Amino acid sequence: MVDWIYHGGDQVAIWDAILNNDNIPRQRAESVLLQITMMTNQAIQRQNMLDLGFEKATWIHVPGEFTSRQTHIKFNGREFDLTEGLFDTDVERNVFPAELWYCRCIMRGIIPAELTTGEREENEY
Repeated sequence: MVDWIYHGGDQVAIWDAILNNDNIPRQRAESVLLQITMMTNQAIQRQNMLDLGFEKATWIHVPGEFTSRQTHIKFNGREFDLTEGLFDTDVERNVFPAELWYCRCIMRGIIPAELTTGEREENEY
């Protein structure tokens, strides 16, 4: 279901796919759509940063509506490698923002020094 993005799908397409499943209540369908959108958005952002030559980002914790992972609260403001993520002891592996279900965390890319120096005027970036 997640490869819909690779074939030019949008939220409407995934929404229709979820709603056509009679076993999923509407509230759950909305939650799934939001999570898939968050996961996809952050994955695209990370790939864009890598393609532009970024190597690191800063984790930004976004509190959940009902709960927040303690590990992600501790990640807030931490720098991480865009190819590795941060080690989350709750799941015993490295993760990226919005990768885990119900995670609303995001990242802010750290512009490499070599991209900020040179002859261009500051407003040209």
